[in-house]
Amino acid sequence: MWPMVTRMLALTGLGLLIGMADSWIRPVQMRLMPASPAGPAPDRVAGTDPQTPPVADMAGDGPAFDPALLGIEISLEESRLLFEMGTPFIDARLEPEFAVERVRGAIHLTTAMFSGASAPEALTILDPSMHVVIYCSGGDCDASHSVGIRLQQAGFERIHIMTAGYAAWKAAGLPVESGETAGGGD
Repeated sequence: MWPMVTRMLALTGLGLLIGMADSWIRPVQMRLMPASPAGPAPDRVAGTDPQTPPVADMAGDGPAFDPALLGIEISLEESRLLFEMGTPFIDARLEPEFAVERVRGAIHLTTAMFSGASAPEALTILDPSMHVVIYCSGGDCDASHSVGIRLQQAGFERIHIMTAGYAAWKAAGLPVESGETAGGGD
């Protein structure tokens, strides 16, 4: 009996080592995929670079703002325009940060909320065919990208990441709300 147990443990260990070596050689990377083939968008009104000039006013003489031309990562100005169009915003920060303050009307959704037995409540509120803007703290924060990946896996295609993050939104004087009553997605 012991030789059989030893042999099973050895085979299990060997399989584990082979699997780890394979993962080390070619790691699996999850990343957001564009909804359609990415290409240059000459009619686009602003770039994803936060340094780009402000987008032309929708009522002004400049080109009309077309959300369909946006990439995954968007600027603060593009985020503002989507907000003004009624696009849902998703706050991917931790619960304590969300509870204190957030973009007005934002829905709270973190990657941890996807790990339960049922789908997060926010998925019943949101329409997968609509544009959504996800944000976190900005900078090195990857929470918005992680939530975006989970949303793509759930069938959402028009996902945008506000790379500047919440602090830049607030610093720009854009609409925020505080307290625990609004925008919950738990």
